Amino acid sequence: MLSLARKSGEFIYLSLSEEIDPRTPISEFFKSGPIVIGVSNIRSNQVRVGIQADRAFNIVRSELMDIEGNR
Repeated sequence: MLSLARKSGEFIYLSLSEEIDPRTPISEFFKSGPIVIGVSNIRSNQVRVGIQADRAFNIVRSELMDIEGNR
């Protein structure tokens, strides 16, 4: 499980890896189970979120979108 801290106005993007064939049926990505998103901690201006997803999914913090060339 990936754990990220987010403040108000910050985002997390989930997308399919570029190596995935776009013709792959969506059900293939959920054979190991659903995407699970949970809140593990809340502070005054920050929330800690845990995300569990198949390895076919990229999980990227919004501030890294331009740095890593992600969309």
